[in-house]
Amino acid sequence: MSKLQIALVAFGILIVAAIYIFNRWQEHRYKKRAESAFQQRHEDVLVKNAQPPVLPAVRTRERIEPQFQERAPSIDEERAPPGTQISRTSEAGPAHQDEPRRIDPRQGDNQAPSVAPTGSDKLDYQVDLVSHSPIPPSNLDKALKQVSDLANRIQLWGAANNSWTSVDLHAAPKYTRVRATLQLVNRSGVVPAEDLLTFKRAFERCAAESEATVESAETEPFVEVARNLDRFFQESDVIVGLSVIAQKSGPFPGTKIRAWAEVSGFQLRPDGIFQINDEHGHASITMESHENPGFVPERIRTLTTNGVTLMLDVPKVANGVQAFDKLVSLARQLANAMGGALVDDNKMAVNESGLDQIRGQLKQIYQEMDARGIPAGSGVALRLFS
Repeated sequence: MSKLQIALVAFGILIVAAIYIFNRWQEHRYKKRAESAFQQRHEDVLVKNAQPPVLPAVRTRERIEPQFQERAPSIDEERAPPGTQISRTSEAGPAHQDEPRRIDPRQGDNQAPSVAPTGSDKLDYQVDLVSHSPIPPSNLDKALKQVSDLANRIQLWGAANNSWTSVDLHAAPKYTRVRATLQLVNRSGVVPAEDLLTFKRAFERCAAESEATVESAETEPFVEVARNLDRFFQESDVIVGLSVIAQKSGPFPGTKIRAWAEVSGFQLRPDGIFQINDEHGHASITMESHENPGFVPERIRTLTTNGVTLMLDVPKVANGVQAFDKLVSLARQLANAMGGALVDDNKMAVNESGLDQIRGQLKQIYQEMDARGIPAGSGVALRLFS
């Protein structure tokens, strides 16, 4: 190798080394700049606001209910769980930011009636709006629109003559005390914690716009109240069904089913379901076809079915064991009249031992509902299991 070649190789090595050293220096400089820029760290909003996963609640049969305290002109502090603070503000926001407005004690309808609306002390979270002058219905309507997704859970009550009256936003009278209640649990599920807070804030804004005082409890304790109520709901929400299925003689004619049903005291609903009502006009026993669209009145003359199911919605029926015995009797009568077989949900023949087991389960459910203060078939039970 000539001296020129050796010199070129050495020069090339020097160039490569210089480039490497320059890149390392640049990398070190940018690293120091980045560390300086991010020296003060900010909280990760997503991590900060993330809620821990809700673990399955331990199944319990303890009776955990709000504690009652006697105090007249409030949101009925007996409604709040133990340790819950009642806030009273004249506008949206924490209670300590504003002094409560004074309400003229001579205005009797500003006082909370002594008897709460049906079931509200067991099923609802509630907010009271209290004012010197009638609260504008337009403001209440605006609040309802802000929580329209919860419409089937919300009721408005007006205080008058020491009683609560359902508020009609389109008619007089107007009220100086309005109670908005939000049902914590129904067959749609448990109200989420964020919806509970949204409901409270909507009516706090309504109070501010109406120059009214707010009386409400903190929402956090009611999240646990709702969970506990839902555990009770899951244990009690039972439907008992017995089926009569067709045998070798073929499907049952709709006209024959209808004739038997009417003689037995059933009424046909527009949705194609037969129903027997109790003395209060509520459904006690229903009968449905195994085929769609059911016993639709305009088609019943031509339809047939391979079977029907008689059902008892357990928590919504008072005297449920007697109602179950009636259901069994009707199912047997129908099986004889149609030449069908009486079976359970697994299409197994029904025997007395199985029926006695069902009776025992029903008695236990009804005892637990009574102990909870939500007896089957009562107004409170009808609301909860709707």
